[in-house]
This record gives sequence, structure tokens and C-alpha cells, in this order.
Amino acid sequence: MKKIYILVFTLCCFAAVNAQKNYPILTLEEIGAATIVDNEVIMVVVENVGDVPNLAFYDLEKKELMQKFSAKLPENTIAHIIPCDNGLLYLITIKKNPEQGLPLFDAIYSFDYKKDKIAKVYTEKEQVRAPRDATAVHIKLVFSTGFKNQPRIYNTKKGKFEPFSEDENLRMLCASDNHNSYVVVKMNEIEESETVPVYVMDRNGNVSESVGIYDSRMSASTNEEENHMPGFTFTNADYNWISEAYDNSGFPLSGFAIAMHPGLVEKYNKTDHLYDIREIVAANESYMAATGKGQLWVYNTKTPNTSKPITVSDEDMAAIMAYFNEQTEYIKTPIQSAALEQVFSAKFYSLTVKTKAGDYGFSESSFIAFAQNNKYEVLMNKAMLTELLAPAFVLDNEQKAATFQDALNALYPPGTFDKKHIKCYKKDNNWYFVRGESFGDNNGFVVQLNDANKIQEIKYSDKIN
Repeated sequence: MKKIYILVFTLCCFAAVNAQKNYPILTLEEIGAATIVDNEVIMVVVENVGDVPNLAFYDLEKKELMQKFSAKLPENTIAHIIPCDNGLLYLITIKKNPEQGLPLFDAIYSFDYKKDKIAKVYTEKEQVRAPRDATAVHIKLVFSTGFKNQPRIYNTKKGKFEPFSEDENLRMLCASDNHNSYVVVKMNEIEESETVPVYVMDRNGNVSESVGIYDSRMSASTNEEENHMPGFTFTNADYNWISEAYDNSGFPLSGFAIAMHPGLVEKYNKTDHLYDIREIVAANESYMAATGKGQLWVYNTKTPNTSKPITVSDEDMAAIMAYFNEQTEYIKTPIQSAALEQVFSAKFYSLTVKTKAGDYGFSESSFIAFAQNNKYEVLMNKAMLTELLAPAFVLDNEQKAATFQDALNALYPPGTFDKKHIKCYKKDNNWYFVRGESFGDNNGFVVQLNDANKIQEIKYSDKIN
């Protein structure tokens, strides 16, 4: 579990380096379940948790309370709020597990906001695990407890549960109310590869031909070119909507689950409360809501709010920064190598930032910086190396190639399992410097030369032939 959070933290730190912060448009306290209605500017929340809870609508465009309701809410905890195409909201309650395990599914309530009226429509009599996430497709409620099982489907018109599909091989990646569809994969194809065909099942249970693939592979590094996030590749452009539907599904999301939604990661990384957020509880194409430290923050992700609210005086900010500096140590170590001096005109440094984390020791982050013409800069990506080459260096023979490889070894020391893959070779006007192997593909640097064997471009590739 610790490795998972380190992975997510690495992804967040890298993506947040140059990101302009997105500040919340609303900050609310004492909030329970919440949802943002698809294609709307309306957020529905359970508020006043701990006092007398009530349902409330917020207008996210106007950034204000829209309406409070007086209908008495269920005694058991409302875990999910689901807008449905029949014009009602559905409240999903959970209850404690008598065996001290995970919470159990309790009941389904309908809420007619026009009449301010709540009615119980279903009571679970068996001990059924509470849904991890819940949504709707047309007039059917979709409950998921994980990828191992098919979702449970509650038909609001018939007032009962019904099978997801007669094909027990199907598993749901996400559901889309906007498209009245379920995005599915087949279990037998998952077992064979990490890249699996994707299908779409309509609300009547009809399954399409494959519309693309889903690649579940993930790798993270402080070097941008080495990052690989899960994602879709579509063979039919009519289904490009799946990416956004997947990103805006499965709530609430936390930790590793956020990292599995690439589009959501990009929005998450820009938030002002990045390291305070415990869960992302709702999102649509324009807004995102997240909780942490007893608060709920709402962000406009389509038009980010980049104006920082004035909440701390200059004196308090100075005191905060002084405290932060006391807790932070910067370690600068020169990267010394004869090969580096031959290949590049810049001086390179390894910088480590150590920040005291209360009673839990230190958190560390490291990156490479360089000095050139009396200016220090961070080496943001490997393509920047082209600009730092020594004017006299010419890559015209195998000895020079070995020197270039040694310079790369100094900047990016290969890991134990990568050393056996280190090699270089020339093909046409390119030199290829292999640095490692992942899932059968070599990765490393491609160096393009001109006719005089001067380096024109250095780029990194995760697939080298």
C-alpha cells in the first residue's frame, strides 16, 4: 500500500510542477454525500451533518445556495445520491455490519425535489455489501462493489433488481447516463493481456463490436517521458466520449483509484488543496468536488479559478513560510563525470528536498538541475539536453557513442534490472541508446544526427525498435 501512495505522489508532484493552481469556487463544511448532475451546474449535497441533516441544491455557476429542502432524511447514513432520468433523485443508505466488517447496503429512497418528498422504495433484507459506487443509466440504478463481480441493476420503473447481463463474462468499466450505455470488457480477454478490447452495451443489453482497447499499464517517474498512465485507444471515433465518461465515474475516488483516471488526475493535480484532499466525491465535464479536513471544495475545472482568495494576512504568511523553511532542507550534490564534461557544456546537480513530516520522519523529492551561463534551471525533460550539448562534441564513432552512454549513466544511473539492457547502436542518421526494458519494449534515447554527425535532437522514447 505504501508503494501505491508513493506512485500517486510521484505522479502528482511531477504534474504539479508547472501547473497553475485552481482555487475552489465554493468551500462548504459539515457535508455528507454529494453529487454533481451531469451536463448541469447543480450540485446536490447532504448538509448539516451532525445536526439535523437536510438536502440542498447549490448553483455552481452562481457559486451560491440554490435551495434547501425540509423533507426528513433517513436515519441511516446516505452514501450515494443518484440523479435519474425519471426526474427523481435516489438516496442510497448503508448500515453497520454486525460482524464489524465493511458496511452493508440498507435501502433505496426516492426524492421528488418538486414536492420536497422522500419515499422508501426498496429495503435490503439480506446482508449485502454496500456499493462502492453508484450511478444511473436512464431509469436504472447501477451499483458496483468492485471489478470481480457484475454490477447490481435496480430498475426504478419495475421496483426491483434485475441481471446486468446474461453473459457472465462481461465486466463493467463504467456507465454513462448521457449515452444510455455501459462500457464493458470480457474477463477471458483480461486474463490474456494488460491491453484489452473495449465494448459498449446499450441499456437494452445489446453489446457492440470492439470499439477500441483499454491499456491498464502504469509507470511513474519524475522524468515525464517515462510516465505511462492507463488509458483508451479507440478504433471508432464515435466512442471517444468513453474517456471522459470513465474519468467521471466510480466516485468516491481516493489514492490509487484517482491515479487510474488520467483525465481526472490532470484536474486533481491543479487543485489548491492537492495534499489535503482525501477523496474526489463527484465530477462532470465542468466541475469537480473533493473532501478533506472536514471540508468540501468545489472547483471549476473547465474554466479554472486562478485568483487566490485572500484568507491569510501578510504577517501570518511570513510566519508560515518561516516555519516551512525551518522544516525543509535542500541538498545540492554535483553530478561529476568526465563523460558529462565532454558531451555537455552545462554543469549538472542532483537536488533533494527533505521536508519534515511531523512525527513520521521526512518526505523527500529529488530532481536534476543544471547551471549554464551563470543561470540555474531545473531539467524538466530529457529533450532539454539538446540545448546543453558542448559545441565541439560530434557523435561520429562508437567510442563517442560509449562516451555519450557514460554521460547518460551519470545523469540517469540505471537500476539493477536495467543494467543488462544497456546498449547502443546506429541506424541511418540516428543513434539509439537503450536504457531499459518494459513489457517487452526497449526504452531509451533516440539521438538524431545531421550529415556532419552533429547532434540535432535528443528525445526519449518508451518504444525503441
